[in-house]
Amino acid sequence: MIICAHRGGAALAEENTRAAFEAARDCGCPWIETDVRVTADGVAVLHHDPKIDGTDIFGIESGDLPETVLSLDALLTDFGEAFHFDIELKTRHGFDPAVALIKKHGLEDRVLLTSFDHRALAHSIRRNRHLAHGALVASRPRSVASLLYGLPGLAWIAPHWERLDRDLIEEAHALGLKVATWTVPQDEVERLRSQVDALIVDDPRPLL
Repeated sequence: MIICAHRGGAALAEENTRAAFEAARDCGCPWIETDVRVTADGVAVLHHDPKIDGTDIFGIESGDLPETVLSLDALLTDFGEAFHFDIELKTRHGFDPAVALIKKHGLEDRVLLTSFDHRALAHSIRRNRHLAHGALVASRPRSVASLLYGLPGLAWIAPHWERLDRDLIEEAHALGLKVATWTVPQDEVERLRSQVDALIVDDPRPLL
């Protein structure tokens, strides 16, 4: 069972910041999840929401971002040996710079790339078969087989915990997929931890 700190550990410190990653490392969490967006000058940075102070990140130069916004390069440089990484690409523009940085740091075996953009995910799987990819799903798919049909080579499926049921889990496992679920509240952990392969939580400390 993998325990993964959501947005670096959103209950530990400000999400997706150095402080959150340091707190996750210090409590011994083996995996972190983080969100990647791309700036106007093509830099992959860690931020969940599309805007900062009302301005699209895609329209901001990286040098003009607040100091608390960490680049993916800095994360992999400073924490590459501390964690395995679930890197969620918030837009299709994030795949190429993220993959380039993963290769630069030699972390191919420590990274899972995930996205809700299944078309961009399929394209990345075809180009980067040496990397693990996971499909985020906000609503329950009609079947896992139908999802996998459009995403050959997929390694993980990641539904929200409220959309998860035993039939979906069993079908995914039968098809060779691992199952992660996010942002699991503490009172649901015991029910799910014996069924899925990874729990993505805001506070990993009670599970470590």
